[in-house]
Amino acid sequence: MKHDTLHHDSIIGAYVEPAASRATAFMYTLPNLQAKHAVKHVNLPTPTPMRAPGETPGMWALESAIDELAVALNMDPIALRLKNYADNHPGTGKPWSGKNLKDAYTLGADKFGWAKRDPKPGSMKNAAGQTIGWGVAGATYPGYRFPAMARIRLLADAKTGVRVEAGSATHDSSSAATTLQVECLGIESFMQRLLASPGLNTSRTGRRRT
Repeated sequence: MKHDTLHHDSIIGAYVEPAASRATAFMYTLPNLQAKHAVKHVNLPTPTPMRAPGETPGMWALESAIDELAVALNMDPIALRLKNYADNHPGTGKPWSGKNLKDAYTLGADKFGWAKRDPKPGSMKNAAGQTIGWGVAGATYPGYRFPAMARIRLLADAKTGVRVEAGSATHDSSSAATTLQVECLGIESFMQRLLASPGLNTSRTGRRRT
């Protein structure tokens, strides 16, 4: 497997979009793998992720190549993915802390009736006679974990004010903090304030650090 990435950066920038190294490098167990990045400095602003970091377009390229290989081998694309499935991290050999992708492949195939699929392009039609197609793709994204901090203030009205390390005070942050205060503090009153707190060493990915 060879995965080459070429992207642009500004003249003064040092931005690298991780389209290969953080996904292709450990998605499958491969005896031969080469993942390279190249950056071209041009007179444009320094880029940044647009709705998704580089792992996402990198996965598109990787999974498209896997599908093309399956066609060339006349092999079911799910079977090809399972044949090269990485039960452990290919680089370190360590077991994953959690991984259910194999179950997702097999369960999804069962629910969709994948075994009845005609792999020939343009061969499947729905009840209205429209041509349809079924495809499959895997995806991965690193789950970062860092030390985080939270502050809780007991207010005069017996309610609580909570400051968490987060880029924004979202619904998931609110739900988690409310559950924790009930379980850990025994305070059942509705949380009055949930605030993002830049003073708590917040990064732009603070919600994953909370």
